[in-house]
Amino acid sequence: MNKQLIFVYNANSDVKSVLRDGVKKLRTGKSECSLCTATWNAFSVKPSWKVKEKRLKIPFTYYHRDDLPIDLESYLNTNSIELPSVLIQEEGAYRELIPKEHLDKCEGNDDCIWNLLKAISPAVS
Repeated sequence: MNKQLIFVYNANSDVKSVLRDGVKKLRTGKSECSLCTATWNAFSVKPSWKVKEKRLKIPFTYYHRDDLPIDLESYLNTNSIELPSVLIQEEGAYRELIPKEHLDKCEGNDDCIWNLLKAISPAVS
């Protein structure tokens, strides 16, 4: 069975947005996107998150709100899914695993997001 985890940031991927977000993280320790705060330091992936990525049992990818594939963007819009979000794609169909409100409750804690993933998906160890 073809499966893939998809992490969608509530942020844009252009250089100006990345720099603005990085500076905000340096000043406040947080981003406007709770998934960004959990997985990234100011300008690089958090070492603790890199360790978790290596433990994922299925492929995964990341998208920003401005670089979504058309089919994923359509799914998000049709289902009124707010960003950030963690989804799974199985056999070409998308399903939301962790909605925005749960990611926001983690308050940027990557262990919290990891524990949510573990609780709902066998793709995590």
